[in-house]
Amino acid sequence: MFDTTKDIRPSLMGAQDGIVTTGAVVIALLSTGHPPATVRTAAIASAVAGATSMPLAEWTAVSGQRDANGGAWVQDPVRAAIVSWFSFMIGSILPIVSLYINIPEESRVLASLAMTALSMAVVGGVTGYISNGDMFSNAKRMAFGGSLAIFLATLAGRYS
Repeated sequence: MFDTTKDIRPSLMGAQDGIVTTGAVVIALLSTGHPPATVRTAAIASAVAGATSMPLAEWTAVSGQRDANGGAWVQDPVRAAIVSWFSFMIGSILPIVSLYINIPEESRVLASLAMTALSMAVVGGVTGYISNGDMFSNAKRMAFGGSLAIFLATLAGRYS
């Protein structure tokens, strides 16, 4: 069962990372002329790799912290790892959905960008709401930061 006090951080970070990472792969590959089937394969592989990397990083960080604390176990590392894995996968699905919509090829980059930007804004707004912050500012921050990552990934793909 979802525990707000323990699961908010890994769930929001996982969802944000999933949206940005997978969205960047999708948009960078589409904008450089790769066919949707190739982009789907790369996006799904990226989602699985990214989602698996998050719990590994959580486990490594917690193990290092445990070792630094003289062997005292830090609470709930496995739970955070599982929550971040599922959240990353859920976030990753959002940019991938645009690859399955029946739209003209010339509109696919724009549709993927819109789906990804909207997803980033929603997660940013939810983050603001949960943290009792400004939902609009958080939505803008997430959309801007994610868009910057996507822009840089697209430049890297275009000029590699």
